[in-house]
Amino acid sequence: MTNESGSPILCKIGFRNFGVEFKKNVFSKNGDPLYGQIIESKQLIEISTEYTLQQQKQIMLHEILHGVDDYYLESRLGEQGVRLMANVLFETILNNKEIIKWIMEETK
Repeated sequence: MTNESGSPILCKIGFRNFGVEFKKNVFSKNGDPLYGQIIESKQLIEISTEYTLQQQKQIMLHEILHGVDDYYLESRLGEQGVRLMANVLFETILNNKEIIKWIMEETK
């Protein structure tokens, strides 16, 4: 699902649905500015619009991996592991568009 500008408004991580909000400023509980965050208790992902569209996409992937790590891996990756995985996976996706298209095709 997307909004009128084409941005996603829903993200499914495993069996859980998360709302997605794009907003100018994203802050931690302590008031620190963030690129984005996943709020498990609200099932919400917030992405800051202060960055380029490509950066927002990378931030989204980073937050999705936090959701996977927190819920399915009991936070074993941690921030450094999530950052590394997000960066490598994002570059892999960008450099293999034909494979990603093939993966996304419906199987008959």
